[in-house]
Amino acid sequence: MTGWLAKLAGDSWQLEQLGELLDSSHLRVVKEYDGYYLRAAAFDGLTEAAAVHAEAQKLLPHINGAMRLHFGHITPIMTNTVAFVDEQGQRLSTTVLGLVMTAGAGAVGIGRITVIGPDGVPLPPPPSDIQRWTSLAAYDDAAAHTLRLLSYEPDWSTLHKLLEVVEQDVGGEKELERKPWAHKAELKRFTHTANSYIALGDEARHAHSKWEKPPNPMTFSEAELLIRQTVTAWLNGK
Repeated sequence: MTGWLAKLAGDSWQLEQLGELLDSSHLRVVKEYDGYYLRAAAFDGLTEAAAVHAEAQKLLPHINGAMRLHFGHITPIMTNTVAFVDEQGQRLSTTVLGLVMTAGAGAVGIGRITVIGPDGVPLPPPPSDIQRWTSLAAYDDAAAHTLRLLSYEPDWSTLHKLLEVVEQDVGGEKELERKPWAHKAELKRFTHTANSYIALGDEARHAHSKWEKPPNPMTFSEAELLIRQTVTAWLNGK
């Protein structure tokens, strides 16, 4: 297949998982003899390596955010180099940010589980969460914003921003509380803790002592799990 590829760098297990979980016409991670590469519909029509690299840099936060939501703690995937595959299947040398790709050819597929339907015909695998979320981010601004926020190492401020994105998208705090998957009391406990300088010190969203310490402050692990569950339910309902 001709077209542009962006070579991915990062944890080998995470790259292997992406090779299995991210496989759509919008985004696809493929394994070749020298590593893992990203193919993207957004690369189509581009003519310059720098433009491909810039587009890959826009897509990676969506991928990293979706991985963090799916797996929890991750090492962000990066890219510093791209290549073009010509009609003969050769990868042409390309330099981006001072790194050089050597020409080569040959791809190796990753094994997948095949499910056979009642008529004996293999069924297409259902899209993974990572595939669905990154596809959603291509046209849904709130989803894209959420995945970008998730691509950062989480802290109290980022977790609260994630909650704000969800609240705004569903129509406000009251509308969110009406959702069957929303935990009203826990969300209020989270916000109270996140805002309280008395509870969190310098990690709090506010520096003043207006917000009293809640009776039962939420731990960061509890907060991270609550927001991940809330964001996951919201994305899966879109």
